[in-house]
Amino acid sequence: RRHTRCSRDWSSDVCSSDLVKRLHNFFELTKHQAAQRVAILRQIRGLSVIVDDAGGEGVWPFVIILMPNEKMRDAVLDQLWQKGLGVGRLFIHAIKDYDYLAEYVAGGSTPNAQDFAARTLIMTNSLWLKDKDFLKICDVLVEQLAKGHEGNVQSRVRSEEHTSEIQS
Repeated sequence: RRHTRCSRDWSSDVCSSDLVKRLHNFFELTKHQAAQRVAILRQIRGLSVIVDDAGGEGVWPFVIILMPNEKMRDAVLDQLWQKGLGVGRLFIHAIKDYDYLAEYVAGGSTPNAQDFAARTLIMTNSLWLKDKDFLKICDVLVEQLAKGHEGNVQSRVRSEEHTSEIQS
């Protein structure tokens, strides 16, 4: 059975062993990149990075970053949202705050979900995000955390030590 107007059967392309091998390699590359970048992000005081549970193994399309408060999250987004660096929001609201879902969570209190939605941002884990751009994101995070914590933040992430971690 043909699925396209051309003479080829698309399923033979979709199910090819080469495609499966490339997908596996892609997952391995992004998992490795995420591990390196998460390790660096975790060194920034005041920042939390959401990771897999022990023994878990995600595919890492993006990294979820939890800021100390909504104001700091917004300050970071103000600087990075329009830069094309893959920084944005995953959760605009807590589930109960979407009108079209109201019937499913009517009357429920979700303060933790609301807090989580208000303080999180995401950073792409695309292989197209170059190390220098990742470091720009880190610089903005450090800068905004320093402003919010009145200078009580570790030294800048762009130190030689961190740069060499990324390059290895």
